[in-house]
Amino acid sequence: MSLYNSKYQDDILGKAKTSRIPNMEWQDVAQELDIALWQKLDKFQGRNNASERTFAVKVMRNTILDLVKFANRQKRQIDSYHLSLDEIMEREYAAEY
Repeated sequence: MSLYNSKYQDDILGKAKTSRIPNMEWQDVAQELDIALWQKLDKFQGRNNASERTFAVKVMRNTILDLVKFANRQKRQIDSYHLSLDEIMEREYAAEY
């Protein structure tokens, strides 16, 4: 897998392979992390003697949290459309009469 941020390739692949995000393969997670770093690394300012790697790890961690939130939100949305057998039977009965 070729990544734009080759400097952080080991970190990206390590986090991607150990993250458990519903309905996402580790390659997809790696791609999302790579994109997030590509977009945000130029914003690094090095405040409080923080290293660029510390910033990159924080960006990756936050990206993973966002992906997990998104996956859980999608799951809840799908579950909200779930009907019980009783509800289906009531609707069919109401439609008949």
